[in-house]
Amino acid sequence: RPSFHYPTVCVQIPPRASASSVSTPPGVVSYAVPYAKPIQYSASQLQYENMKHRCKMLDSENQRLMRLQHELVTDANRRVEMHVNEIRMLKEDNKKLTGANKELRDLCCFLDDDRQKTRRLAKEWQKFGRYTTHVMKQEISVYQQRLREMEGRQTELLNENEELKQLCLYLDEQRQRSLFIVRKTIEKVKISVRKKKKIGNGCGSSERSEDCDETKDLCETPSINQQKENTLRMISQRMGVFSLNQVPSAESIAHTERLVDYIQSLEERIKQLEGASRQN
Repeated sequence: RPSFHYPTVCVQIPPRASASSVSTPPGVVSYAVPYAKPIQYSASQLQYENMKHRCKMLDSENQRLMRLQHELVTDANRRVEMHVNEIRMLKEDNKKLTGANKELRDLCCFLDDDRQKTRRLAKEWQKFGRYTTHVMKQEISVYQQRLREMEGRQTELLNENEELKQLCLYLDEQRQRSLFIVRKTIEKVKISVRKKKKIGNGCGSSERSEDCDETKDLCETPSINQQKENTLRMISQRMGVFSLNQVPSAESIAHTERLVDYIQSLEERIKQLEGASRQN
């Protein structure tokens, strides 16, 4: 609290000085100044005036203090109201921030759960990726091995196809040669039969000897390439062994069967032509 100093009035009656006691300092000119005669107050009057003056001063001081107190109270009330409003606003802000903090905590918990789930899922995907990579490597190695085997089989089939082409050409050549020989033999036989009918029985012995020579020449079998025949037998045996050892596809089986049937039919036709030429 501020300390207030109340004014005080000190009244002192100066003693009356004699004229002789008044002296002027040297070098100073004294003048006659009119001086009012001091009023003579009694002690009671002086005390009353002092109290009255003091009461007026106290009253004015009291009014000043009341005004100051009113201003201070008004200022304090205004500040209190401002502080109350500020506290209310801070409470509302605190409430909002508390709600936002709670939402953020819930969101953090949700994100943490999602992160854990994503982490577990990533680990599972990594395991699945490693397993898939391992399986794919195994499958690729198996496929590469199968491709190498298929390439080997393809080269073998190409070689066999080339050999079969050569053998087919050889068999076709033999068939054409056999047909030509058979036709030539039939024509010569017909010519000899006509000659026999025309000439008669006189020259029978000589013609028989000539016919025998001709039939011997005609009945000679065509030259057969033994090497190609042996190759044909080996290929047929190899194809049989290949069909037993492996399980080819339906198309390869049908193609092989057609080739074997064609070769067998060619062999049978050649045998038939050879037998017919021998009989004639």
